[in-house]
Amino acid sequence: MKPSDAEVFKITNIEELKGFCDLFRKRLKEKAVVLLYGPLGAGKTKFVECLLEPMGVRDVSSPTFALHQVYPLKKISVEHFDLYRINGEEELESIGFWDVFQKKKGWVLVEWADHLKAQRLPAHWPVFEVRIRMKEIPIQKHASKKNASTTRFFEVRERNETLTPPSELAAVKAQGLKPTSRTK
Repeated sequence: MKPSDAEVFKITNIEELKGFCDLFRKRLKEKAVVLLYGPLGAGKTKFVECLLEPMGVRDVSSPTFALHQVYPLKKISVEHFDLYRINGEEELESIGFWDVFQKKKGWVLVEWADHLKAQRLPAHWPVFEVRIRMKEIPIQKHASKKNASTTRFFEVRERNETLTPPSELAAVKAQGLKPTSRTK
């Protein structure tokens, strides 16, 4: 797979999201940036919660009003930003966004990453883009919206290198989670 390719995972329930996050967490080294894209209510904060809960973080909340949450862990610190209310580079500077990249290690999780000029991120930090799309799927044929379930599609792209080595793809398939497609 070329660096521009993305893998798309179909997530229909919380257990599948947790399984996806378990696999995704293994891709993150001691230093990583995760850019989260998706409409309001897509599950960006739930993704962060499922990513961090097995590491002992119990109180993940959307930093929409605080703009920035810090979750100190044993080996790394997780910086969780919500840029929904950010209106420019000056505001990013004022909330200390660029300061976190002075650290030698840590994870920087960014909700509403479309409010960020991603090309300005430091080159020495691996960057993952996670785009969440939602689609309502009727539970049964001719069902109304009340009887629909929302399926989420998580499109994952890692910049500058192959996303999933063959050995990890085998692990994904063994757990029943598989990419539904690849995009460019």
